[in-house]
Amino acid sequence: MRSSLLVFEAVLLASKQGSGWSVDNDELDAVTRMLQLLKIDALAGRALAQLSGGQRQLVSIAQALIREPSVLLLDEPTSALDLQNQFDVLDLIRRLAREQSTCVVMAIHDINHALRFADQIVVLHKGAVQAWGPASEVVTPALLAQVYGVEARVEPCSRGYTQVIVDSSLRAGSNAAW
Repeated sequence: MRSSLLVFEAVLLASKQGSGWSVDNDELDAVTRMLQLLKIDALAGRALAQLSGGQRQLVSIAQALIREPSVLLLDEPTSALDLQNQFDVLDLIRRLAREQSTCVVMAIHDINHALRFADQIVVLHKGAVQAWGPASEVVTPALLAQVYGVEARVEPCSRGYTQVIVDSSLRAGSNAAW
């Protein structure tokens, strides 16, 4: 059976965890603001079952953020999102974390996202911590070769953000020149 729960209702229910079932106007306004922040307010009246994977991902993020947690755990929050929404979501999470003094712990595989949006990163490889610290200090060509098996450069882009540019795979027999 597919859920007929609406987007607005799903986010409202998430905001109510542990606080009883009565709803006041401030709570309704908070849900509306959260949907607007994530630019999904047009989906408020749609059933969750009718949403795309990316839209459901944004609703899940709204459900987490509406609670204003002191610690926010996120596992690949941008996995089903297009590039614009990836940037918007990570930018919003970073901004809200600073405004609300929230500690955000995020598993993310896009190293450029980690470099752009994280203050501190932990690099895991084969179940062990390989490196941790300020993002711009941890990610090095040597680490990328050791952990990810790629020859890569770590350089500032034209706007000053550090980015990783992968030149080739270090896997035997790999040829990036095609």
